[in-house]
Amino acid sequence: MNQKIKFKRGDYLLLLLYAHNQSPLKGRTRLQKTAFLFEKEVLKQYRFDQSFDIVETMDFKPYHYGPFSKKVFQFIDLFENLGLIQMKSEKNQENSLDADIFIDDLKQEDDEEWDEDSSEVDKEYIPVYGLTDKGKDYIEAKLWSHLLPEQKQALDRLKKNCVETPLKLLLKHVYTTYPDSAAQSQIKDDILKETKWQY
Repeated sequence: MNQKIKFKRGDYLLLLLYAHNQSPLKGRTRLQKTAFLFEKEVLKQYRFDQSFDIVETMDFKPYHYGPFSKKVFQFIDLFENLGLIQMKSEKNQENSLDADIFIDDLKQEDDEEWDEDSSEVDKEYIPVYGLTDKGKDYIEAKLWSHLLPEQKQALDRLKKNCVETPLKLLLKHVYTTYPDSAAQSQIKDDILKETKWQY
């Protein structure tokens, strides 16, 4: 890489969706925690902040289920409007916690665009975030090809862990590693009883 590439704000969310064979991210909470862990465990450690002229962080704040950023959803909405990503609904295959978190996430005070009455939402389905063909083409041409091999590996490893780990264990990793982010969590005590995170 001979020169810095000018990344736009939010591009790392596209990179996360592209990583690990473009596997989708299931659920708002899993999307939030994946973005949070990128900032905490990948951004500086793998020199993304040096390789690219980014990076304004997503300004995560402690909230009902740990770190939450309104900016994440603002970028998701933007990328969806640009035709780069698509959101589908999928029957929840995990335990009921993921569905319950999704329902409460709809009522996050910091996320003013989500004002649905939770009684109107089907608890059996969760949002699934993935790339469109246009999004894949854009990322391959403008973003992914500029990454160093170790940066691609770091993204793949993080994404794999975040999509394959049960939500309770993902939350436990976040809560125990970054306890300040769990200061307002409504389920912290229950989550901390779960078995150890395997990274």
